[in-house]
Amino acid sequence: MKRCILYLLFILVILIASCSAIRYNRGYRYDDEFRGGVRNYIRVSIKPEERRTEIGVARVIIEKEVKGSLENVKAYFVVSRTPSSFKSEKTGYIKVGDHKFELSIENPVSELRTKSEATMSGFSRSDSTGVESEQSADIETRVWNEDKFILNLSGEIVSEVLEAREVIFRFYFGPVPVTYRITGSTLEELKEALK
Repeated sequence: MKRCILYLLFILVILIASCSAIRYNRGYRYDDEFRGGVRNYIRVSIKPEERRTEIGVARVIIEKEVKGSLENVKAYFVVSRTPSSFKSEKTGYIKVGDHKFELSIENPVSELRTKSEATMSGFSRSDSTGVESEQSADIETRVWNEDKFILNLSGEIVSEVLEAREVIFRFYFGPVPVTYRITGSTLEELKEALK
């Protein structure tokens, strides 16, 4: 019986984790009464193709804004990296199908982030010789940088994305390249947001 309950709890945890990942990659559409126009956007979390590097996951929001006959598409990147790594260069690249485009990185901001977790434990024991107690604390601190920047995607790039099987972003953080690839159902959701 205990084994069955543990098995069901394990499946539940897997389902909850899966649903939270799906929720992050969802697309949204709304009429913006304050700025005017219509906005479509999708949130994507992408692991880099390169392994064991100083650069980590990118969280990206790709937004299409339509005001009358004008369309504007931007990609907002938040890239995690170690404090010992370099900032990104001022240009990035996108490859869609056989076409490569150089993109200017706009409004780059680098923020130092920290997260500390403390675990406290203690016990006390009593016997005929007296009371003995002990306490211990374990503090774990994680430090990383987040680079935030914006890419403007031209109409030509958007047209290529709508026909693509994959979209590849490439950035350079000093000498370290980092590649983010969008494929499959995430790419299909991106295409839907860009239509």
